[in-house]
Amino acid sequence: MTTTNTINLEQITYPEAKAGSSRSQHGGVLSIVNASKNSKRLMFSSKVSEHLNNPESVQIGFLDTGIIVAEHLTETAESYVAKQTGKKKIVYNAELVREISEMFDLNFNGGVSLTFYEATYTEINDEPVVVIRLQSQSEEEAE
Repeated sequence: MTTTNTINLEQITYPEAKAGSSRSQHGGVLSIVNASKNSKRLMFSSKVSEHLNNPESVQIGFLDTGIIVAEHLTETAESYVAKQTGKKKIVYNAELVREISEMFDLNFNGGVSLTFYEATYTEINDEPVVVIRLQSQSEEEAE
């Protein structure tokens, strides 16, 4: 049995969330996966990969508010294999995930991955680099 009721549009309330928010619209630049057993990894977006010219390996350095990623930063920096998956680059390295997680006090209690959305695409000595923000604005202001 179907009934027809009249709904008064003035009685409806609406969500405050905006359609196509900047996070979902632009996607993340880095996801860090910290699974309990296997596959701890850094997943770089296609935009990061393209800016770095799709390198086979990357070097990663630490800044106060995040990481800097490039194909080559210095002769002494460790190079991590960056595997191609679709248009993304993935670095599988449990120790690196642990070190970044500790350095930036990342909290995975709500799940096994965190995604970051802010990046600066630039160059150092004519080499493309990407600076990815891992510290939130509120954390910075608290210091």
